[in-house]
Amino acid sequence: MERIEKIRSIEASSQEIPSMDIYAPLLEELFTLPSEDWELDETTNNIEDVVEIATSLYGQKRYGDALSLLTRLIVTLNNHFEQDRWYSMFDDFNSMDYSDARDDMMDLFEKLLQDKTLPLSLTAPVLQTLKVVSHDNVLANYTSWDISLLLNPQDKDQDKNIHQDSPDARLRYLRSLRKEDRQ
Repeated sequence: MERIEKIRSIEASSQEIPSMDIYAPLLEELFTLPSEDWELDETTNNIEDVVEIATSLYGQKRYGDALSLLTRLIVTLNNHFEQDRWYSMFDDFNSMDYSDARDDMMDLFEKLLQDKTLPLSLTAPVLQTLKVVSHDNVLANYTSWDISLLLNPQDKDQDKNIHQDSPDARLRYLRSLRKEDRQ
């Protein structure tokens, strides 16, 4: 909880350049599990909190902070799968107790990266970092957190054509219904 409050209190000096490094130590601490979190409850809650903070930053028009925080989250999770061998947990990570955090994160990323009013000095380094993570292919291979659609918007149409009987398509459909009900 203390780390989440520290993340909330951070404010980048500029909203026009990415400040991913200021979030790095706190996110690294947040996602370094001191004990085995086999059900990933703690991890899920932490991811949800970080996405919620990024959404709040977006609402405050702190786009640089929102993009930097989300990007650092992706880098941190990628590093844990790559370096710490979280592979045995990928099934739990994929479902995240049916959390909307991944979809919310992807939606927010899309809004930010497609916003033509944001300076290239902010979006270009973020896209470059996301390309490196995507090129590692760790998250795409071991989780449902495939970020390649952010980098290749034309693939999004193919994603919509996923066979409707696939578990991923059903889960996405149910989440979209639940989002509509909340609005």
